Amino acid sequence: MSSCINFNKRLTHEKYKGKDILYSQKIKGNKVASDYELDELLKLHPNRKFILPFLLPYTRLYLIGEKHFDPYKTKEKFSWKIEKAEQKIKKHEADSSKTTKLAKLQKKKSKLVLKEQTALKEGNWMMRAVGDPPAIFDTTKAATDLAQLRLYYQSNGYFGSDIEVIKTTRKRKVSLTYNITENEPHIFNSISYSSEDPAINTLLEKKKRNRIIKEGNNFSVDKITQERERLFKMFKNNGYYDFQRQQINFEVDSSIGNKKVNIYTFVDQPIEGTNQSYTVKNIYFLLDVNKGGVNDTILFNDIYYILPAGEKTSTKILNSNIKIRPNEVYSSTKAQNSQQKLGNIDIFKFVNISFQKTDSNQLNCFIHANSLKKYQVTSEAGANLNINQGQGLPGPFVNVSLKNRKVFNGFEILDISARYSIQSQINLTNQDQVFRSTEWGANAALWFPKLLIPGKFKYNLTNLYPKTRLQVGYTNVERQEYRRRTINFSGNYELQNKKNSKIIFTPIEINIINTTDKTPEFQSYLESLKNRGNNLIASFNPSVIEVMSLSYTFNNNDLTKNKRSHFFRVLAESGGQTMKLLHNTPNTGQENLVFGLPYYQFYRLNSELRLYTPVSKYSNVVFRVNTGLARPFGFSDVLPYEKFFFSGGLNSNRAWNPRRLGPGTYLNTDSEGNPDYRFEQQGEIIMESNLEYRGKLGGFLHGAAFIDVGNVWTIKEDAARPGSQFNTQEIWKQLAVGAGLGLRFDFSFLIFRFDIGEKIWDPGRQQLIPFNDKYARVYNIGIGYPF
Repeated sequence: MSSCINFNKRLTHEKYKGKDILYSQKIKGNKVASDYELDELLKLHPNRKFILPFLLPYTRLYLIGEKHFDPYKTKEKFSWKIEKAEQKIKKHEADSSKTTKLAKLQKKKSKLVLKEQTALKEGNWMMRAVGDPPAIFDTTKAATDLAQLRLYYQSNGYFGSDIEVIKTTRKRKVSLTYNITENEPHIFNSISYSSEDPAINTLLEKKKRNRIIKEGNNFSVDKITQERERLFKMFKNNGYYDFQRQQINFEVDSSIGNKKVNIYTFVDQPIEGTNQSYTVKNIYFLLDVNKGGVNDTILFNDIYYILPAGEKTSTKILNSNIKIRPNEVYSSTKAQNSQQKLGNIDIFKFVNISFQKTDSNQLNCFIHANSLKKYQVTSEAGANLNINQGQGLPGPFVNVSLKNRKVFNGFEILDISARYSIQSQINLTNQDQVFRSTEWGANAALWFPKLLIPGKFKYNLTNLYPKTRLQVGYTNVERQEYRRRTINFSGNYELQNKKNSKIIFTPIEINIINTTDKTPEFQSYLESLKNRGNNLIASFNPSVIEVMSLSYTFNNNDLTKNKRSHFFRVLAESGGQTMKLLHNTPNTGQENLVFGLPYYQFYRLNSELRLYTPVSKYSNVVFRVNTGLARPFGFSDVLPYEKFFFSGGLNSNRAWNPRRLGPGTYLNTDSEGNPDYRFEQQGEIIMESNLEYRGKLGGFLHGAAFIDVGNVWTIKEDAARPGSQFNTQEIWKQLAVGAGLGLRFDFSFLIFRFDIGEKIWDPGRQQLIPFNDKYARVYNIGIGYPF
């Protein structure tokens, strides 16, 4: 079936007769703004192409769907279903004991009505989810688009810009080209402020150093809007409770010449009365007062706490999260921050802050809060998916947790959880064998809405939403080859700046690991690896891993929106420092023992950067860089196995199986000299990058094309794995290159993906890999985006 549409033959529907189709649209000459930014301003868009510029399968599918769409039959079908639902509703309306059933029926009817409206407006499934309706060329919309482009350049200071539209029509297909001549922009020359109110003039002068508009910057309407918002917040944070945005006006003077603009700012008096600055008189915190009953009133730090009688509540914690203070000028930002901070401690169902004027220029503040339930039980069930090369099988999991709020009456939260899962696993000694493994465990975490440190300083960091977590856990993993038990103790501090940045400091984390019931075959496998230089056996000996770590994460990405964003994370770890102080065999040649168990000394650094860049309304490009360095020191000559770096897999280089890439140019081979990717390959250095193009193919189906580059290395040469050492002079030969295509099935609640990775350059073989190579291709199935 050809995907190239002959519009004259296909567009026979009555509504398309005599109308032209917007076939292509280009923007040229733009340097200030990207094609994507300008394209977002336009209402007219040509139909989506597929691979080649003349292939329009989405439009053809829409026309096929439209050909078989009958609105009368659709109306008839839904009318019958809605009528049937109404009959059931009437049947249960008279029975007061059927309220739950009645609510479900009414909800079902509402969904049917909504589906009917959607189907009548947007057509059948092929038209809505898969197809792309023909882009009818509209002269009025085209004129609006031209005006929008001109307005964009005018709003950004390019008053002398010129936009020429070239329109060509051939066989009812319209092609538009916007030729943009930007010319030089106007710049801000100066900004002044004035008001008839002397107090406002004083405040304007005092705060003008924070202005958004800077001399010498390009003129921008957005900057003027931001300046209005800054001034509005400034007044609202300095006592002006009744202040309105409409009181701030700007005058733009471009008559001074030389492409310079002066900005005059006027702050008007309100229509009624005069500007008045308010101070806060009294603050009342009211907890669960709407439930009735007897209340106690406690005065702490000049705030009145009205609490249910006998309620033990930490007024210190509340006080540290309430930023409003008596006798201070009214501040809108402090009120908003107080509401956010009180809500963040996960104790209150809602928090509402209101102000009431008194007889003078003062305000009384009322903070109403309703508590969440003290005990909350939640459960979660689903399926784990761990598939590679089509061999894995999904397995079920279940998590159950109990949350106890206000454990010690200081807003602490105790979270006890248990989990059980069955997962598919590839045999460590034979990747052609797949079997089921089970994992179960329990955790108990105690959260504090403050930093557990001495002194009053812990109450001064509420702007960073401080939290402390103490956790103990137990995990039991049963595989075909072994049984592994882990006991974990940890404590960390968490600080969060607004909603994008997070710092986590873990002063202590201890994992006690013991592996039992190893099969003879598995033990032999570990020993053979050790003889070849792979230290996997150390990970399966009883040991203690003690870590101190600090991480910083910034993330402004929103996967529900196609916008420019980025993610950055850096993690620094140091192991064995506390254990070094506790070791109990100081002069026996076994200095790495504590309580009879070996431990490690090491440091580890890891950073990751992701950049999300939109290309069009339906597509974007994601770039990722992941680097890391880990090294043992002191008496340790090896890292804990969990702290090595690995490359390859569905979240790394997708042309290699998980953890099978590298290190360096090393390649494990079988007895016949063929590549053998059975064994995991650990390294102390990692450098990898990924470039992925993501685009919508239709409905819930998205496609991807990607290139993955990277590897892992050892710091020193490993005699058992020649070529594994990092070599700056040979770096380009040591980088593995893979490329491939993928599909993403976006079901809103779940993203299911399938990738095919193809080896391009294998550093182990030092050659370009031919397409028909039997080791060239890897199939990956996963859940969620790779990064």
